[in-house]
Amino acid sequence: MLETRKTLVPTAIAIKGEAFLFRGPVDACHRCNWRAACVEGLEPGRVYRVVEVEPRKKFSCKLGVEMTLVTIERARLVVALPSKKAIIGATVYYQRPKKCDRVLCPYYDKCNPDGIYEGDRIRILREVGKIEESAEDCDVKDVKLYEVEVK
Repeated sequence: MLETRKTLVPTAIAIKGEAFLFRGPVDACHRCNWRAACVEGLEPGRVYRVVEVEPRKKFSCKLGVEMTLVTIERARLVVALPSKKAIIGATVYYQRPKKCDRVLCPYYDKCNPDGIYEGDRIRILREVGKIEESAEDCDVKDVKLYEVEVK
């Protein structure tokens, strides 16, 4: 079970199951009365998923956005991993399959995912697919797609 916490998010993304990348607080957040309930405790660069929405708990933000109280958890991610090293159920240290700058590749976001860093502890949950050999100019071999959770 992933750890959950309450936070405030813009009402537009306060939807059960919605995932978002927290990029970090902006300057106005440092002077906001809701800071502790909103951005404190969230880690910049991580992806979170809304698991519960409190639709009656809305707050006005200094940025002019309506905020809603939600329960979140770190989102599970789909990432590319070397298939020979990926064992379902194992907890390992994340390592990108290969440094790649081919941003137009359909698998770029799986080889360079948001919300996870080299050396993060991850638990491999299940295999969800493989990188097709027809992927344009892809020289990553023996790599499959796995759903993982960051520890």
